[in-house]
Amino acid sequence: MNIIKLLNYKNIGLELDKNGCFSKQLTEHFIDRGLFQLFVPDSIKEAPEDKISGEKDFVKAVRTIEEYSKLDGNIGWILQIGAGAGVFAAYLENRIAKKYFSQSHQVVAGSGFPAGVAKPVKGGFQVSGSWRFASGAYHASIFTANCKIDNSKDTIVSVIIPADRVTILPVWNGMGMRATDSHTFVVEDVFIPDEDVFEIVPERLVVRSPLYRMPFDLFARALFIPVFLGMADDYIEVFGEFIREKDDDYSDKRGLLLEEFTISLKYQQSKFYRSLDIVWDSVCSENMTEGLSISFSKLCIGIKEILTTNIEKCHKYTGMEGVRMDSRINVIFRNFITAGAHYLLSPLLNK
Repeated sequence: MNIIKLLNYKNIGLELDKNGCFSKQLTEHFIDRGLFQLFVPDSIKEAPEDKISGEKDFVKAVRTIEEYSKLDGNIGWILQIGAGAGVFAAYLENRIAKKYFSQSHQVVAGSGFPAGVAKPVKGGFQVSGSWRFASGAYHASIFTANCKIDNSKDTIVSVIIPADRVTILPVWNGMGMRATDSHTFVVEDVFIPDEDVFEIVPERLVVRSPLYRMPFDLFARALFIPVFLGMADDYIEVFGEFIREKDDDYSDKRGLLLEEFTISLKYQQSKFYRSLDIVWDSVCSENMTEGLSISFSKLCIGIKEILTTNIEKCHKYTGMEGVRMDSRINVIFRNFITAGAHYLLSPLLNK
């Protein structure tokens, strides 16, 4: 199936879920369009004029993630994870950034959890560790990982590890997002030169344009939410199809739930993008405050929770169609709940 047909194939999510791995065609599609470079500094990219620039138009780049997420949650998740890591290039010396991020086929997978140990040696660190949930592991050209220096609780560094120095353990077995290749990766006593070590702190920025001054947790949540908006849109479409095919005593109840969910989604989309515009304007004008960052993060978590409630209400009325592993509505539901388990979107953080 060619990529045009694939992107217009309504059962693309079913195929991805069944195969349990990401599509090479979709990976090549993202590479050909430079979409994994959405947030790489334009000064680092080869032929930046041919690509969407998240550095220049952050909101447009975020909307692009939502559009792909409407096709399937796995697709949106792989895009936002691979593209989001492009901001790391802003913390690297220009030569190193170009080495790892300049070309559209160069993609990052990794983990922010400090599950590794970095032992200082002459010229760099010897790194060992095992990191879970590295989405996009099979198409990554490099991995980024957080490490504690000599098991210190206080000192953490991020390292770049070439894919050929990594062992991938294919252990991802989530109930949803099954095609994200979110596997564990392991390294054992690998030398990482100082030039491939960085810290995600403002004072270490090399490229200081507005996008890279945005607090990283805020940036990450801004990329997560369009995935949920897209999946919710997809769920509404499939739930609507289910209602039209079903005629029983619950039809009126289902219709009411569909209407409520549709109205809620439109409101959450509007609220999110209005707030994102405010955040982006504040970052660009150097008026970003801690209060705004906290309120936006709470907003993102709240939107995910509201959409989850809507999906759960609808799903109770899908009967056996909703529990069949090979139904579209089941796949979307499982993807949504699985993605919502990410720690940056936990409702516990809003207390």
